[in-house]
Amino acid sequence: MHRAAGLIMGLCLAASPAAAQEKTLAESFAPLLGQCWTGEFPGGKARDTHCYRLVEGGHYVEDRHVVGGGAEPYGGISYYRRDGASGTIRYHYFANDGGYSEGRAVPVAGGFDFPDEAYVGPAGRKMAIRNRLRFDPAGGYTAESESRDGDAWKPLFAMRFTANGPAPSGGTLVVDGLHLSRAIVRDAATADADVAAYVAIANLGTQPDRLLSARCACAARVELHRVVRQGEKVSMESDWPLPVPPGGRTEIGPGTPLHLMLMGTTAPLAAGGSVAVILVFERAGAVRVDFRVVADSAKGWEE
Repeated sequence: MHRAAGLIMGLCLAASPAAAQEKTLAESFAPLLGQCWTGEFPGGKARDTHCYRLVEGGHYVEDRHVVGGGAEPYGGISYYRRDGASGTIRYHYFANDGGYSEGRAVPVAGGFDFPDEAYVGPAGRKMAIRNRLRFDPAGGYTAESESRDGDAWKPLFAMRFTANGPAPSGGTLVVDGLHLSRAIVRDAATADADVAAYVAIANLGTQPDRLLSARCACAARVELHRVVRQGEKVSMESDWPLPVPPGGRTEIGPGTPLHLMLMGTTAPLAAGGSVAVILVFERAGAVRVDFRVVADSAKGWEE
């Protein structure tokens, strides 16, 4: 279900073949660009957020999506381009579990059909998917997805997406109303080290949340520490859970009392690389965040 939600968002506001060459990607994607859109899966327990922006000088549209509310992290990124030979817009989707898909869009009255989605899962499993997208005159859009079962098609889901704030700049991950940015971790020359990691969490939504825990395959465990000073005595205390109130910004950053500590790294961490840290929120669920490995935390935080 989560996989199909990422695929449906390969919407391409393509013109008819005769007019395709007359429109740029920016013009074709104008209703979506610069915005994030959120829809609820059936049952209301998980939510899918997509954010669209132009990249590479306008030659591609980037759609980064994150599923919130689930027990395990899921998301991915799509790139849309205009095919020079046919004039159509094609998309390529890369899921963070290793899955991949590609397809095309066909304009129809009131929206778009995606008739030939080809998905290959991380284990090599193949799936044929087709999608429908219809714009709502009152705002937002609905999305429906089906998968092939033999010669028949079976429904996967139907969702309605509404605008959920402006799309952030590159490097910021959006899930529900949370904006996660400036994620960095100190380098480590050897394995079995304890290194500090930092991240900024802005809650631009209306619902409170809490950071409950974190984990990383790169370390034995991840702790949240708060530095406590009493006179000349300095100590560190575990500070789970961490409140993330609506309308505010919480910084786990250099110079603040808070830091994440990756305890017992499983391998050296080289500056210039990255590690995937899973942050688990009470409402937003498990979110995968790529932390840049930096040689200097203070400088890395400002970059």
